[in-house]
Order: sequence, then structure tokens, then C-alpha cells
Amino acid sequence: MKKILFLLAAFVLTFSLAACGGEELAELPEEVTMENLDEYLDRPDVQYVDVRNFDDKLNSGYIEGFEMIPFFDYLEYENILVRTDGWNFEAASLKNESALKGLFNEDKAIFIMCGSGTRAAFVLAALEAAGYENVYNVGGIADYDGEYMVLGDGSYTIDMPVKGDYTPGIYYGMAESSGYYATVIINSAGGIEEVILNALYTIDPDDIENSGDEYVTTKHALGPDYGMKAITGKGWYEHANELAAALVANQGWSDEWDTYVAGSHDKFVVDDEEVVMDGIAGVTIGIEGFKEAFAEAIGQAE
Repeated sequence: MKKILFLLAAFVLTFSLAACGGEELAELPEEVTMENLDEYLDRPDVQYVDVRNFDDKLNSGYIEGFEMIPFFDYLEYENILVRTDGWNFEAASLKNESALKGLFNEDKAIFIMCGSGTRAAFVLAALEAAGYENVYNVGGIADYDGEYMVLGDGSYTIDMPVKGDYTPGIYYGMAESSGYYATVIINSAGGIEEVILNALYTIDPDDIENSGDEYVTTKHALGPDYGMKAITGKGWYEHANELAAALVANQGWSDEWDTYVAGSHDKFVVDDEEVVMDGIAGVTIGIEGFKEAFAEAIGQAE
């Protein structure tokens, strides 16, 4: 009786393995591409990974069966795998090997895809550097013409918060000598989310009685009518906003902008006063005053 039960159990196990493909899987070839990918989908011995961003998946579509491990919005964003020499992988690019291994299964073959194959190649190189031996770059979804395409909605986007090392909050700084001031907003991810630049504007003593205050801001008092439009085509208000946008885009002050303050570029005259252009886009505002105000504000967030 025990012998019959043993044989029955062995038969059931063999049948189960055959049913799930465990013993009948074809050997993986040396190369898998978008052209032959469909032949090797839905295998229990393969981890299928799409390293595009989530919004790429929902916007332009995805291949059924691939899980998402975004390169830009996760691996690089979380400082696990970071480009240090463009798209050329080097040892310094792998910042957190244990985190990488927690995402990719060492006991399976790994098929990696992206938009064109570039990100997939970078991740493949990182995995091989970490000791993985059976990793495939199957290419970019743009080349896929198989049966398992799931279409996206053509419009989906995800706005990832700018990430940095600052303390979240709102900070203020002022250059006492010029009255220029900066408001810096740091988001929950520690990145510079917004910068607001302005300056105190002294009202004519005769108008103080009507205004109710001795000081207002330059933007409030003059707006885009500050007397620079005839020269640069933009008002002070617009120039200050451009500088603020540049600070956000650069996530801080660029030393290269100081060369304009040093007078190495063209000067011109506004109301008989020589003005030095800064390096943001021909902006004609007091860049030194804003630099001082921004430094005071951002210093509080460090």
C-alpha cells in the first residue's frame, strides 16, 4: 500500500512539473530580442523587468508580464544605480549593491527592456558587475511587434518631486545693503521646489500717507513696468522670475554666473547708471544682492 501511495505521489509531482512547464522549458538562447521575445514569455525561470518610468508604461503601453523597476524614477532617484560617466557603466555607478540584489532575482534569468535598450544595457552591466550571469537586454519597446502589447492612454504623466539633501520648509534671506530678498521652498523630498525673488521698494515720502506703509516690494510697486524693457525686451519682474527659475533648475547657485558680475561681459547704461548683465539670459538685475539673499535662505535649510 505504501509503495502504491509513493508511486502515485511521484506521478502527481511529475504531472505537476510538466503542467507548469518546469521540466519542459526550452533552453534559453544566447540572445533574446524584441523579434523573438514572444517565444520566451511566461516562463517561471525568468524575471521580466521593464526599467522605463511608470508614466511611460501607462502613457505609451507595456508588454504583458513585465514588472516595472524604473531606472530614472527609482534606481537612480534612490541612489541605487547612478550614472557617473554618461551611459558608460563603471564601478562607481553601483551605489547600493544590496538594494539592487533585493530587486533582481539571482536564481532566475533576467530579461530587461526599456524604451530603446540604453537603460537596459546599463542595468545589465550593473547586474553582471554584481555577479549575475544570466541577464538579457531584450531591447526597446519601440521595436516590439508581438502579441502581448498592452496599449497606454497616450497622456499619463507622473511628476516626481525634486530630490535633494535640504531640510523641508520655507526659508527667507535678505541682502541688507540692497533690500533684495529670497524665499526658498524645500519640498518633502529635500529638493528646491520654488524660489521667489523680490526686493524692497522705497516709496516717495509724499506717497507714504496714501500707501499706508513706507516699503512695498518692487514687483508689487512696478510689476513689469520697471524701466528695462527698452533695452532687454523684458521688465525687472520677468528677469527676477527667470533667475528664480534658473535657481530651481540648477538646484542652487552656479559659480559660472559670477563671471558676469565680475564684468567680463557687455555692460550698458540704464538711467545714466552702468549695469552689468548676469549670465541667466541677459537678465539685468542686481545679481550680487540676490546671491547674498539666496545664500542666507538656503543656508538655513542645510
